[in-house]
Amino acid sequence: MKAPSVSFGDLPGDMIVEILDALTAREIAKCSCLSKDWKTASGVALLRAKIRVERAWRVGEVDPLDVNFEGGFYINCAAKHDSVVVVGGLNGIELWNLDTKCRSLFHHPDSVHSLCFNGDLLLSGHLSGHICGWGLTRTSSRLFRFEAHTTCVLTLLDLGEVLASGAKKGDIKIWRKRDWVCESILAEHTGHVSCLASADDGRLLISGSEDSTLRVWRLSTKRCLRELQGHSAAVSCVVVHDNTIASGSRDCTIRLWNLHNGVCVRVLDGLGGAVGSIVLSGGKIIGGVEAGAVHVWDVEKGCSLRRFRVYCLQSGVWVDNDAKLTVASRHGHAFEWDFRK
Repeated sequence: MKAPSVSFGDLPGDMIVEILDALTAREIAKCSCLSKDWKTASGVALLRAKIRVERAWRVGEVDPLDVNFEGGFYINCAAKHDSVVVVGGLNGIELWNLDTKCRSLFHHPDSVHSLCFNGDLLLSGHLSGHICGWGLTRTSSRLFRFEAHTTCVLTLLDLGEVLASGAKKGDIKIWRKRDWVCESILAEHTGHVSCLASADDGRLLISGSEDSTLRVWRLSTKRCLRELQGHSAAVSCVVVHDNTIASGSRDCTIRLWNLHNGVCVRVLDGLGGAVGSIVLSGGKIIGGVEAGAVHVWDVEKGCSLRRFRVYCLQSGVWVDNDAKLTVASRHGHAFEWDFRK
């Protein structure tokens, strides 16, 4: 029996508006398939969401550069190199040059879940467990592809002569880049490896996992030096600056750790949602919350400086040397802000 079509008139107009305003862009797109009336209302809801984003940024004297990625491009991961923002999703890879506004598309049937830059080479990790290399100087050119893991590649990290990759089974593999041979496997996490960072000029590797822990590895010996415990949920992102490790988690906190002894020196809470991405810059820590906000904290004092509501899931947050803050959202927008203001 065919399900009856849902009409926009079946519900009061104010209730429909309230429902759509509470949904994500992906959920609104699903609602648009119910009927012609719902499709019309969904288009209005998406426009209202975009206006809310722009207004929210401007409340704090923010005037962002808004980049629209390809329609329907739901972002799983993002990376930034100089003025180029690259995002990976269900449809493949999309690149935006924020200076020239030029766009390039790398269509791929295997959804992309991790990205990293290596000079003019872009590396992508896929749901199938493969890693692909793309030439950025030639449009849409895939240079190589190899099977790295038997499960989804969740994170990639360039370490100079080698590449580190983390996957769903909890293993980390170190790849020799000259021939893409696996040199070693680090397998002490009991959950998915979700993020990687390096320290001490690439001699130390820090990994975060869904088992709620971080581990510090010495790459020369392939040994785990210490385990960092404190988060109560999956660790989603990690960065290192000087002697400080910063980790964000789905427990809605950011923790700061001493790199050398593994002691947690500060806990930042009150974020209002799972932390999706973080950056340490100039004595400040910037955290992108998946509920749709960007928080700026003073590292030394542990106090909140600013907060921006962006009404979208965060996929990536970066701060450049010239003090530009860039945010990529999961529903296909990128925003750039002069962080010195």
